[in-house]
Amino acid sequence: MTVLSNELIAAYQATHYTIQADGEVITLRIGQHSPAVKEWLSKQGITEAGYITAVNPLGDQLADAINESLHNDLLELVMGEGLQTRLGEGVGLARLASGNPKWPAERSLLISPLSRDGARQIGSIFSQNAVVHITNDAAELILLR
Repeated sequence: MTVLSNELIAAYQATHYTIQADGEVITLRIGQHSPAVKEWLSKQGITEAGYITAVNPLGDQLADAINESLHNDLLELVMGEGLQTRLGEGVGLARLASGNPKWPAERSLLISPLSRDGARQIGSIFSQNAVVHITNDAAELILLR
């Protein structure tokens, strides 16, 4: 059971989760297989990763300076654990359709290697509604509330 609305879950599912990897932009979609992601994971010698943001905890839009500080805290945490990161951005469907939505793209990190439970734990530390777990098969939305 979740406290998140069906509308919010649908928005997360429709979001394009992008990462900067090896000089190219790779887009992840919830529930969809991505040959580019599978290839990237294989090159890294890993089978799973997490896609997490620290900005706008609990879905509350915060000031840019606060979000920047939260992102830096996330980066410091995962680097301190010796995990690898790639910069990413979660771009909602409304932003893709109109180019000017009320909700900006969210700075995120692809963190590897990271298990499903590890992604859940980090997302919870930063009070996120959801995180994305990535395997060779597909990207999975994990609801945290």
